[in-house]
Amino acid sequence: MCYLPTQRILNTRSLLFHVFLLLELAGNCDAQIRETTLGVIHTIPTPGPFSEVRQFPRSADSSIVLVLWNERSQEIDIVRPDSSFATSSVERHFLRIPFDDVLLADVNHDKKTDLLVLSKTERTISVIVDIGSDTLDAVSTLKLPSVPSGWKLGDINNDGIPDLLVYDRNNPGILPLFGKGTGKFVEGKVIAPELPVGGIALTHLNNDNLIDIVAYDWVKSELHLLYGVGRGRFLDQSTFQIRGEVAEIMPARLDPASPLSLVLVTAHPSELQDWQGDGIGDFRLAGQTALTDPPASWALGDVNGDQWTDFAYVGSTSSLQIVMNNGDEWSQDRVQFWAGKDPVAVLLQDFNHDGRIDALVLDRGGKSLRFYFNGSQDNTLTDSLDFAVGTQPAGVVIQRLGIGTGNDLAVVNSQDQSLSLFTNRGKGGLLGPTSYSLSINPQFLTTHSVTDSSARFILTSVAGDSLLLFSVNFKDSSSSYAVIPSEGFTQVVQTGLNALDQVEFFTFNTFTGEQSPAIHYYERLNPGTFIEQSFRLSRPDELLGAGAAFVNADRFPDLIYVYRNADSGTVDMAVSYGDSLMSFSLRHSTIGLHQSNSAPSLLWAGSFNAEDTNDVLIYSGGNSNILELSRGKGNGQFGEPLVLLHN
Repeated sequence: MCYLPTQRILNTRSLLFHVFLLLELAGNCDAQIRETTLGVIHTIPTPGPFSEVRQFPRSADSSIVLVLWNERSQEIDIVRPDSSFATSSVERHFLRIPFDDVLLADVNHDKKTDLLVLSKTERTISVIVDIGSDTLDAVSTLKLPSVPSGWKLGDINNDGIPDLLVYDRNNPGILPLFGKGTGKFVEGKVIAPELPVGGIALTHLNNDNLIDIVAYDWVKSELHLLYGVGRGRFLDQSTFQIRGEVAEIMPARLDPASPLSLVLVTAHPSELQDWQGDGIGDFRLAGQTALTDPPASWALGDVNGDQWTDFAYVGSTSSLQIVMNNGDEWSQDRVQFWAGKDPVAVLLQDFNHDGRIDALVLDRGGKSLRFYFNGSQDNTLTDSLDFAVGTQPAGVVIQRLGIGTGNDLAVVNSQDQSLSLFTNRGKGGLLGPTSYSLSINPQFLTTHSVTDSSARFILTSVAGDSLLLFSVNFKDSSSSYAVIPSEGFTQVVQTGLNALDQVEFFTFNTFTGEQSPAIHYYERLNPGTFIEQSFRLSRPDELLGAGAAFVNADRFPDLIYVYRNADSGTVDMAVSYGDSLMSFSLRHSTIGLHQSNSAPSLLWAGSFNAEDTNDVLIYSGGNSNILELSRGKGNGQFGEPLVLLHN
């Protein structure tokens, strides 16, 4: 075996300058990504797989009641979660005809919520006011002239009684159904009879207290503003061109001080569009954000408590995604949470009456309701709790990070490239997570160093081409990072600060493509410059594991590594001694191990007895599955390994 020490200077000054420039120009956007959103998760099983959910209207102190169903089914479940969101009571009811959609409203003024059931196959709308029976009978059923594409509920004639608007993409116009206050509806005159309607929304476009309609012309790809003039009549007074096929129109004030906006969810392309109003009926496209995962269900709400309305959605991937509103535009970064096997619907509400927006995801594949409660409050660890993190968590660190009174929690998430931090407030429990976006697709997470107000982390990338030194300042929630080129499948084995209080750490890689396996030492000379020194094995030797520790009395870190010797065919542990130049070339010793295969090895250096001498514990998996301990002698030498476990 031979080694080839090499050295190179890695200058990342231009990269860091670019990063700091981005933080300065788009600091508000980054602050949004660092906001706390959703924390503790409670999962309640459902009686079966469901594709649709609606929530009963409720007062500020009433309990949650949900309606679950599937399209073209004749069964409907009414679910009441308990106050702890651990279990629920379920009532199953049957309808006499298959139905597709349900709306909830008090249509007969008895202060009870009634069911309005739409059947596309029967072309009917049925009204059910008594939901106490096993079989639900309608008090009225209205036959529709065509198969409806959609419907909306609202008081369009300003008489205090809910009305319905029904539209069909294949037949122009909007059909009004006026409520009589008894559970019955009567047809009115078709609104905009020449307009091919692909979607509608009800809102107040001006200050006359009359309901107005925003209608989507799917043929010309236009939005039409139909202003209410009283008694259920409307005038088409404004039209503007849009891009994409509109899936839904959501009128909303995106912050308390702004006029009404029209938020559009579109397909082809899949986008979130913000059409900002001027308060007098005119709208302009203020921003658009690509949705890489086409949404299947969505909702608006202030998830992070900054008074700006955010956008939550689920799509084809098993994730709940939050698009943060930073006040100027929708953020291009996403806060993502795993949402079960097959998430099909999402609701945003304050489910636990704490004044903060929570999320509910219906997981059809997992047959469950997943409640995501807001993470901006402590959650006492009196029992096991599930916390929301990003999608595909790849690493976790549990230690005090300088932000609380106990051990904190850091989780790195591979798919959405984020770092989730949970603050331990002692008896108060965990607060968070606070999410930070990362510039690489991370694979492993290691804490480098911690102060009273900051923490440094080292992350490796899935691609194997870079390392990330990521620093968080908890006083002002700021962060900075440096991307360091690397090679091969990299693992971090030792971190710390040198005598000059400069960042240093060791890594090793078992596969590097054309180059031989190596152990690397990195030292940061200044914020933008790192020095790297590599200790390489000659091929065809295989590097199986590595570590760094003080094994003699010279106060310089030394290298300990396990490798397969190609000449002898044995697996050995070797030690190379460090010096002031970090060349690791003074001398080395080799000890044969009992493991016989080339499985990756894990190394721990520390004192495993009462003596102040570092020993080495080595674990090898694979067919060997062997744990060995080699006692240190204090002079850089080690004794023959003792087998502690072998099966």
